[in-house]
Amino acid sequence: MPRGVFTSDQHNNFRRSSFELDLGFEKIIDLLDVEPLFNIPSCVVKAKKGDKTEYPIHGEVFDGKLDSKNENWENAEGLLRHRNTRFYLNEAGERSFFSEKKLESYLSGSIYEKEFSQGATLVPRNFWFVDIVSHPKFGINPEKPYLKTTEIKYAKGDYKDINMSGNVDNRFLFATLRGSEIVPFYHLPFRVCVLPVKRGDLDFKMWSENKARKRGYDGLANWLEEVERLWKKKGGKDREESAVEWLNYRNKIEKQNPNAKYKVLYLTSGKNIAACMLDFENIELKAEVNGKKVPLTDFVADYMTYYYETNNKDEALYLTSLLNSPSVNKMIKGMQSRGLFGERHICKKVLELSIPPFDSNNELHRKLIELSKKCRDKAKEVLPKWIEKYKGIAWIRKGVRDDLQDELKEISNLSLEVMSKVEESRSKIEDWS
Repeated sequence: MPRGVFTSDQHNNFRRSSFELDLGFEKIIDLLDVEPLFNIPSCVVKAKKGDKTEYPIHGEVFDGKLDSKNENWENAEGLLRHRNTRFYLNEAGERSFFSEKKLESYLSGSIYEKEFSQGATLVPRNFWFVDIVSHPKFGINPEKPYLKTTEIKYAKGDYKDINMSGNVDNRFLFATLRGSEIVPFYHLPFRVCVLPVKRGDLDFKMWSENKARKRGYDGLANWLEEVERLWKKKGGKDREESAVEWLNYRNKIEKQNPNAKYKVLYLTSGKNIAACMLDFENIELKAEVNGKKVPLTDFVADYMTYYYETNNKDEALYLTSLLNSPSVNKMIKGMQSRGLFGERHICKKVLELSIPPFDSNNELHRKLIELSKKCRDKAKEVLPKWIEKYKGIAWIRKGVRDDLQDELKEISNLSLEVMSKVEESRSKIEDWS
């Protein structure tokens, strides 16, 4: 069977044995790390009609590299490693998954599940992501800089040939971070976006081409006119929404709070979770080109991240510690869907864990805050060397984690204590360390 039966939501009823007939699972054979095998990760489920499933289920795990597909067992047996194990059914509300670990006490959910939101749909990328460049004739005007599309190589389908340029008032330039700019406790340089968004005293408001034109912002109006023309010509022609409406899909821009002092961001997808805190009281949002500084209006979270807004710095540091905890990262492995290159989606799965609300009087929470501060400073310090050494973000994150391994080990143990029920034994905590 596809190994998706371990985690995928569409197989929830299968895992819970919700059949009209009695069908008891007797054994699960995990073939995730056997290759070459099939084009998707695979497993074997053995069941017996007329029985009921009793957990844990006996399991076997194989790994190794075969000489070829469809290898006969006599040859394969000598190439594969094997171990016996047990598989548990872990349930978190409507979600379930098979895992070698029993996680019941860590799956009570968190109040933060409703408080974190997915960022805005800043796509198609090459409509909105830009570089500030020196104009061939006029150089750089910080008030109304010359912009060029920067995301051509990431464009998909009909948008691959789009390459826009023009001068736009800097009040419509915003900073953002995609998931690929986030590392544990810190981030790579901000990306620049041109967005039809007016920052008010209390909120963000979307602007159309007509509104920009009426208010005298011809640069933005011209940009939006071209965006909407290309949107209708390309893939957007099949949508009811305009490009600007799609940008603010489900109000994902307008509901962001421009006055929040701190934002906690973590990856929407990836093999391992990484999170950082943005301290807007101490961040200068700007882009520098040829020694000239171009101010950016504000920060807008992108859909490749989930974000939490707060005015409590300690709470932001506390959450950043927990979200970067190695033990928390291990716990969500059983929930993540898998592709040929390993675990993929994180989404809000991490917030289904028993992350308690921040308590400034809790000694363990205070320790996590201090470690978070230490890790943030250290990550900022070591990040340049890893950026210089590696191009791939996964390797950059690994380098940062390696430099933080002592602190992360302590965070891992503390986070388990914070998330554990009082009556749980220390041995269970050490089992996840």
